[in-house]
Amino acid sequence: MQSPHDIHGVELFISCSIGIALCPDDGDDIDGLMRHADTAMYQAKKMGRNNAQFFTPELNERVMKHLHLESDLRHAIEEANGLIYDTAQAIPDRQGMGTTLTAAIVREDRITLAQVGDSRAYLLRDGVFTQLTEDHSWVAEQVRLGTMTLAEAQISPFRNIITRSIGTAALVEADVFTYEMHVGDTFLLCSDGLTGHLESEEMQAVIQAHSPSVAALALVEAANERGGRDNITALVLSIRALTPYEGSLTAPAPSDMSSPAKEEKASRWLGRRK
Repeated sequence: MQSPHDIHGVELFISCSIGIALCPDDGDDIDGLMRHADTAMYQAKKMGRNNAQFFTPELNERVMKHLHLESDLRHAIEEANGLIYDTAQAIPDRQGMGTTLTAAIVREDRITLAQVGDSRAYLLRDGVFTQLTEDHSWVAEQVRLGTMTLAEAQISPFRNIITRSIGTAALVEADVFTYEMHVGDTFLLCSDGLTGHLESEEMQAVIQAHSPSVAALALVEAANERGGRDNITALVLSIRALTPYEGSLTAPAPSDMSSPAKEEKASRWLGRRK
């Protein structure tokens, strides 16, 4: 995936490779999930440079002016939390439902991460594999307080008790932070269905041995081979290059936006909600 961005007046060309793999709980519609995944990847490819023609200078200025990533990401999480919470309150059989969240937005040479629950984000840089997020779980809090060792936390019967989640309360607090990316960085976003079966060293070895797409599948397969007791999601993002982009996104000629179909497509791309 490649896209040009402007950093302090200097355009960069970000080149990255992404691998995504998931395994749902028993009974989930895996064929349906894969169809949605195929559609999402197709749409993502269409969101590349070729779609720059749908931006007028006015639209581009408005989008960039209001793109405050951390605050916008917090707002999106609050909206998602409210939707799930309201649904659970309206349907008795759904009361108490919730989910964890680890999200990432890549823009220019920065990655903005959001965390709620015990899914995780990792960074592999220069051979060092680091957990970037903190688990919002009871055992993780005990480890941070010094009342429990990491080894004890891994076998504790309370290891699945999370202290923050999306949708279980009217309000939610997300950890949101931004890191500078380096060429050669590899990020892993995953659910606890993966980390519950594989140690950090094992995940690092898989990522270093394979391309992102192969690594994501191999991680899920490895967790399934050890029992796969929970849903497993893995996303591997490898930063291949941050190099000067010799070109520009020029404003389209008037005829380029004259088609109602193109205007409607641009409107859908930007989204109708502020």
